[in-house]
Amino acid sequence: MSKSKLEAKFLGWWQILAGDLPQPEGEYKFARDIVGHGPGIRKRLREAGLQDWRFDFAWPAQKVAVEIEGGIWVRGAHIRGEHFESDARKYNAAQTSGWSVYRFTGGMLDRDPAGCIDQVIAALGGECAECEYWGKCQDDPQRLDYCPRMRLPFTDIQLAAQEGE
Repeated sequence: MSKSKLEAKFLGWWQILAGDLPQPEGEYKFARDIVGHGPGIRKRLREAGLQDWRFDFAWPAQKVAVEIEGGIWVRGAHIRGEHFESDARKYNAAQTSGWSVYRFTGGMLDRDPAGCIDQVIAALGGECAECEYWGKCQDDPQRLDYCPRMRLPFTDIQLAAQEGE
């Protein structure tokens, strides 16, 4: 599957802000870990009441996943009926098996990309070696205009992300 523009935007921010942390696996099929890989997987998934769901991005060793929620303002498929319900089953199955799933919209990535990435970094157990603000960034009143971690105004970080697109 090809990445959406929003998925590419998240990945661009990850590459800029996450430092040396590992890159995520894209389109990770987590339900296979629950029932076991190999021949007969579709039958095992069906018997377990699961589907061959994918996360947009995942760090399987830490059981951390990111889902990029697009189409929320244009009544996209995943906010309507059957797809919304399927996504709810997916997130519930993931949580039951120990996953932490972070969901971000395009607006969230536009308004506070560092805040989105920081949540994932914290879930992965990462720390920011460059910044005394680690863990306090969300409470910093200057947070909207200045990224203490990167020591750059957000506009400079946004320009760097656009160059990477």
